[in-house]
This record gives sequence, structure tokens and C-alpha cells, in this order.
Amino acid sequence: MAWMDAHGVDVCGSCTRVFGDHWYLGWVPEQHDDILRESVFRCAFVHPTVLLPASIAKAHPFNERHRCGGDELPIRLALEHGYRLGNVPQALIKYRHHAAQRTRVELRPIVAHRKEIRRRVFRHLFPEVTRADEAAVMRVTGAAPFADSGERERAAGWMARLSETDNPMVRRLMAERWEAASRPAILDVGEAPGRPVAS
Repeated sequence: MAWMDAHGVDVCGSCTRVFGDHWYLGWVPEQHDDILRESVFRCAFVHPTVLLPASIAKAHPFNERHRCGGDELPIRLALEHGYRLGNVPQALIKYRHHAAQRTRVELRPIVAHRKEIRRRVFRHLFPEVTRADEAAVMRVTGAAPFADSGERERAAGWMARLSETDNPMVRRLMAERWEAASRPAILDVGEAPGRPVAS
């Protein structure tokens, strides 16, 4: 709470220490604008870490019908009501990763809801986006191949804009996403097992 006061944050999260099936530090960006940039690609606000004043929670209840209610609430509070988000740059909880998690068992409907959150954030950050812009960036978020070179160029421009931050980790992640999205598709044509051919 003292960190929230010091940083002018209304809704607070933190990094996590993930254990179980996988072990790693679940890093999330500290500042509001970087949280939104990252939210175009992934959940950058971990639900079990959320801390906010009761007055905000009562005024804007959790949406239990949303498949990603924990992801949706902080984003809704920021986009629709102007609350400032922040993440404490420390792992304040341990988060168990396991095969029976709801986010893994109900993956398909959750992916659809997360995609809608990503679209909302992207449109909020850049109100001038067109449907074609959105489709190009969503190709990057979903690791899907581009329809053509024009779509690839469109995505490149938006990835450059999303990388305009002082945070070196966010810039690095954006560069890694673009590098992965720019790789040619690999097709196994069956001519020689273990020898895929680049398209």
C-alpha cells in the first residue's frame, strides 16, 4: 500500500515466483503504460496479486461471467474508468502451475476472451487503428503467419510504435516477438524426414 501511494497507483499487482510444472520468475512491467503495451500480447497483470481499494472494487465489481475475469478487471478499470495500474517489481506470491489449472483445462474459450482483451487494449492505445492494423498485430500476438508482405509491413510499423518505451525489458520482448513473427513458415513436405523446407 505504501508503494501504491508513492507511485500514484490505484490498482496494484506484482511479479510472481512460478513453481510446479514449470519454475520461473513471472515478470510483469512496473509502470501503467508498459502494462498496457504488454497487455496487447499477454496478461501483464496477474490476478492473484491484485490489490485495490475496496471503494473501487465495490463501484466496479468483478465480472464472474467473463472467462478471464481476473485479466479483464484491471484492464476495464484502466481503460473505462481511468485508474492507474502498477506492478511492484518483486515476486510477492508463489504461483503454482499444474495440468488441472482452469486456464489450461478451459483453454479454448479463455483464449477467445483474452484475444478480445488484447484488441481492446490495442484500440485504446492507438484509437486511429483500422481493422487491417488490428488484424496485422493480432497475427503477431497469435504467432500466426502473415497473409502477405503488406500485412507484414503494417505489423512492423505497429510493433515499432509498441516498442517506444524507456523500459528495456519491454523493448526486448517486443523485439523477440517481432523476430519470431518474421521467421518464415516451416513446412514438412515429406520428402525427407527431419528436413523441413522453408516456404
